[in-house]
Amino acid sequence: MDPLKKRQLTSPGKNKTEGATTGSVPLRTRSRKAPAESIFEDPDQTSRASRIKHPIDSAPKLDAPDAEEASENASNTETTSTSRQRSISPRKVRHNMTLAEVAVIPVKIGSGDVDFPAEAQELYHDLHRLQSHHGLLPQSIRDRAGKELDFDEDFYYKVHTDPADSRHASDHTRIWQDILDIRDAARDCYVEDSPKSTWNMDVNAPIFRIALRGYWKSQEIWYKDLTSARIFDKDLLPKVPGYAARSKMVDFGIVIQPRRLSPLWKKIVEKCKTQPYQTINQTDAPHLCKSPIAVSMEVKRNGGNVDEALVQLETWVTAQYNHLKLLLRSVGSAAKLPILPLLQTQGDEWRLIIAEMNSEGNQIILHCNIRLGSTDNILGIYQIIASIQRLAKWISEEYRRWWTSAILAYDELDVQTLR
Repeated sequence: MDPLKKRQLTSPGKNKTEGATTGSVPLRTRSRKAPAESIFEDPDQTSRASRIKHPIDSAPKLDAPDAEEASENASNTETTSTSRQRSISPRKVRHNMTLAEVAVIPVKIGSGDVDFPAEAQELYHDLHRLQSHHGLLPQSIRDRAGKELDFDEDFYYKVHTDPADSRHASDHTRIWQDILDIRDAARDCYVEDSPKSTWNMDVNAPIFRIALRGYWKSQEIWYKDLTSARIFDKDLLPKVPGYAARSKMVDFGIVIQPRRLSPLWKKIVEKCKTQPYQTINQTDAPHLCKSPIAVSMEVKRNGGNVDEALVQLETWVTAQYNHLKLLLRSVGSAAKLPILPLLQTQGDEWRLIIAEMNSEGNQIILHCNIRLGSTDNILGIYQIIASIQRLAKWISEEYRRWWTSAILAYDELDVQTLR
């Protein structure tokens, strides 16, 4: 070999390719043109090694979005790596929902824009009456409550016992302590800016248990965790122009939970067998397939995105109405669709929205919003519990009757025999 060429090959620092170590023999490589980044590239795909930057170089220049909100939005959104769409703000999605094939139109109660549904009048007036806190507290805890609340007025205490409340004085004492614990937990969640999973575990779920255990559970009314319940069929989702609606999940539901092997349970099992996904709800989550959902609830922590909460509820209730239409069609029923109460909480505050499908079947009116109470004070928690119990009464007396007669095609006289 020519000595000059030999010196060139062995001389350090000469003719090195990028990434070669000092003194190494370079490899002759074909020149490659870097491909342009596709606008359709999967943003979640792991980056190629050649594109990896130093952590400092790739650090965001703006504040990152709230981690819990980002995680929450991700868990409530169904996407695929092969089909992505540009991000649209929840506020814009809500606007687009008003233009959907089945439009979702929010109105404020009392605005005069539309008539309030007649079948919800009594429920609304009873819930509104609870806002005064009149007669919320049981007489058996009067001594304890007087010390804690710094007042002792007859106005706040029950004069007559509710027939649905068969609890003894010892039960009310235990409930009183449970409510104090819930108030303290809510305060901790607020001060510590806790994620909504903590709100659900320490505040919201205990409220549902107190409200429904005992009498209402014996009437087959109970609550369920819906955080893993996805809408099973994309055809149930809203048809929104310029936006491919995605599956959304909510947090809790109040359901009709028939006793296993009861006549109602058997009829529902028979109905499930005729359905494509073996469920009587808009979700095929196993723990919900045989328990009709009557009331749904979406939770946001303090400072959470209210528009995102409403998008989740609007998507969920649209899918529920679409699925109820399919169930009615399967039995050849022309029954009018019922109202569907929706709960929405942000931190301490609980509110109710009443959804109503119009007679043409092309609009869902959301009657907003009824304040149900706050978990930052004792009277507010008692108000929320009383509100949930009033909703349970509506489910037992109204929704169950509609569901069994319209969906299971039972005559009115036969409905009571299903229990």
